[in-house]
Amino acid sequence: MYEVHIASDNPWIIDVEATFEGGVETGAIAFPPGALGLSVYDNLGKRTPREHGRSFLLHCRGTCRVHYQFNLTAAAELTHDAASVAVRSEGDLVAPASTWFLRPEPVNPHTPVELNVDTSQVGREARRSVRFEAPFPRDSRGHYQLVARDLSALGYTLWGSFVTRDVPVTSGRLQLALTAGSRAVTDESIVKWVGRTARALDTVYGRFPIDQALLTIVPVQGSNVVEFGRTVPAGGASILLFVGADADASTLANDWILAHELVHLGVPSMPRDGRWLDEGLATYYEPVLRARAGLSSPAEVWASLVDHAEKGAATRAEPSLAATEEHDRVYFGGAAFCLAADVEIRSKTSSKRSLDDGLKRALARGANATRVWTVDEFVDVLDDGVGQAVVRPMLDRIRRAKIPCNAADPERCAPDETPSLARLFASLGVKPGRPGEVTFDDGAPLAKIRRELLMVDVAAANEIAKD
Repeated sequence: MYEVHIASDNPWIIDVEATFEGGVETGAIAFPPGALGLSVYDNLGKRTPREHGRSFLLHCRGTCRVHYQFNLTAAAELTHDAASVAVRSEGDLVAPASTWFLRPEPVNPHTPVELNVDTSQVGREARRSVRFEAPFPRDSRGHYQLVARDLSALGYTLWGSFVTRDVPVTSGRLQLALTAGSRAVTDESIVKWVGRTARALDTVYGRFPIDQALLTIVPVQGSNVVEFGRTVPAGGASILLFVGADADASTLANDWILAHELVHLGVPSMPRDGRWLDEGLATYYEPVLRARAGLSSPAEVWASLVDHAEKGAATRAEPSLAATEEHDRVYFGGAAFCLAADVEIRSKTSSKRSLDDGLKRALARGANATRVWTVDEFVDVLDDGVGQAVVRPMLDRIRRAKIPCNAADPERCAPDETPSLARLFASLGVKPGRPGEVTFDDGAPLAKIRRELLMVDVAAANEIAKD
């Protein structure tokens, strides 16, 4: 059980008391420099535990209480407002809960964890009412309910006077939080932008892919673009998005980052072996769903896919997509794999199935961002949704990839290698031109699939156009 109060809102300091039962050796925390005055209370009385790396040596043999304060503002200052630690937005503050959560070790990963945050009594210096928000599920008392396995990577929490709005989606709930700071567009314009993009997910998943998500937007002064986004799914899905304070409605309409982050909500977390597939799916589907929803043109999408595929192609230094950690290989190589898989599925099923069907089957089995799966589990369910093994053989090929492949024998080339990609785009009738430009050959063998892949979902597009 964790009880949290606000000790001060300038700087942001929270007061945390945790009760651990059954004994615990250490308490680990993601950002130890922010922890202040940590004390342990048990049958031996009060003591100050010794710090050891990112942990504190608690040595509790039975039930004990651990009390500490955490300086969120200092954490933001020390890391220059790192999205992975803490971010200031004028008087508001955003931080992953794992930044300030002291988690017991060892502990059964399935152990239930209860969190109660009381904002009714703030330190004497506070001159405003403050709020707390988090994406975690609550019980009937309003207490947050978690499990121990999520404590090391919990989603974003908000502290301050931020504004929240519910964004209309086809199912579930998307809560939007707007932190303090000037913006060139109105709150209503942001709600509409987020709503249009969220509803575009229906063209892939058939619905909004998660029961509840929290999207926090932080304005970036001196910028006129959408800068960066980060999704943290553990405990409850949350997204942090940095949007230029000078970004206008046109900039938001043409943005791709929000769509990329939202796609993540419908894909299980695969932290051990599947970051390339998770990021690849988001990178691939981001332009696809926007085109299907009438938010961008097919020419823009295909130009983007061609340019990015080249960046992510296999090399001698990075032959195996399944083993890579190189940025462009993860994102753009992963996207090329997903495009190749989608085309292969459509080709083998005479367009009766697509990669969308695999994602919908996985989603029906609970594979949203809050669940942790392996790549093999996910790929097998994708193929189950397709009705035959298509993605599995492709996965096997990238796992045994060698450079150079035999360009004359497609079966010996992984789908993310340059010869395979050139053959794929040629068969689709996509002819690269200058950067950002392509032309189409409607006589190509898979030209029909090229057109079907980005076919506008009229119902979704009409709903979005109402905004």
